[in-house]
Amino acid sequence: MAQLTLDAFGSAEDGVSGLVADFHIHSSYSRATSAGITASSLARAALTKGLSMVGTGDCLHPKWLAHLKNNLTQVSEGVYEHSGIKFVVTGEVNSHFQDDTGKIHRIHSILILPGLDAATALADRLSDKAGLLADGRPTVRLPPAELVDELRSVDPESELVPAHVWTPWFSLFGVRGGFESLDQCFGERSASIHALETGLSSDPPMNWSISALDRYTLLSNSDAHSDHVWRIGREANIFSDKCASYAELVHAIRTGDGLLSTLEVPPAFGKYHWSGHRRCGVSLPPEESVKRGGLCPVCNRRMTLGVDERVHRLSNRPRGYVPKGKPSFRYTIPLHELLLYSYRSSKYTDPRVEQVYEALIRKYSSELRVVHSAPLQELYSVNPVLGMAIEKLRDQTLHVKPGYDGVYGVIDLG
Repeated sequence: MAQLTLDAFGSAEDGVSGLVADFHIHSSYSRATSAGITASSLARAALTKGLSMVGTGDCLHPKWLAHLKNNLTQVSEGVYEHSGIKFVVTGEVNSHFQDDTGKIHRIHSILILPGLDAATALADRLSDKAGLLADGRPTVRLPPAELVDELRSVDPESELVPAHVWTPWFSLFGVRGGFESLDQCFGERSASIHALETGLSSDPPMNWSISALDRYTLLSNSDAHSDHVWRIGREANIFSDKCASYAELVHAIRTGDGLLSTLEVPPAFGKYHWSGHRRCGVSLPPEESVKRGGLCPVCNRRMTLGVDERVHRLSNRPRGYVPKGKPSFRYTIPLHELLLYSYRSSKYTDPRVEQVYEALIRKYSSELRVVHSAPLQELYSVNPVLGMAIEKLRDQTLHVKPGYDGVYGVIDLG
């Protein structure tokens, strides 16, 4: 495993050294009206988490876009601010299209734009190709290659990043409606793709086993569908402090220069890591699933093929290979998940969990500092199970029972 050359979180007193960003957040107006999601609530959650930059999410939804224009303050070209948290204009779309063979594909992509005006212009261009009012993550009736053209026609500094590229559904390499290479999906536009989002069920070492991906920057984001602190910032990217402007940030995304590290949940924690069949409670590692032809040993029906197996099938390098010059990474798990395990609870709003969470945030100021910098002896004194789980997480020995077929992985200290 690549090791961090920079302690991104310093000591509990030193704080974060670097710009910690999560670009993949859903925050549409339709959900905001029912769930109370606002620019303020996103900023508040980001501050609690320890993020310094977030994506706006759902930038093509006209009412959410209006909310952003009324509540964000531009601090530099393409970068906005609210309550001390920086915002970059982002959204996610679902490309729904049919290829030349008649096969239907559904591919999710993150859009990163150099400002709210660019988002308005893109929404205008796509208004007859997508129901922008129906959902904050609209379905666009365009192949991703044509979406790249639309994006670049608005502003050449815009970026399209294929989202959670390995998940079985709605992804670039997904076994259900995806492709086996970027060229198959993007054709001549492959040169316009610079970064890939690994998703919760994969990590950099898994992606490094495929040499064709060496040229792409690997980003990690939360794919958060709410402003709950246990969803936002589940994964994140640590950029150099020099990436303060949109131009510098996009340069880092395109080249990797300035991306210091990524925060990754252990891939087994993701809900599509192993192949499995939820109905039968069956999950299998790649080698075992391949032996069984992808069929459930209980009911003999086809299992949902997991990310680990999909990567295994497409890889051309041994697992553990590390390409030169790649950013480092470290594993992380949301503090709420660690507390749920420690107190044997299944409710994020369990009073015991909430009370300890709030006390730890008051003492260390952010969740990432608790998980990565707080003295272990103090965490052991709060709860011995919590202390042990965080110690194992930090030294990369935490065992997680792999997720499968839509079921999240489970922390297991034995």
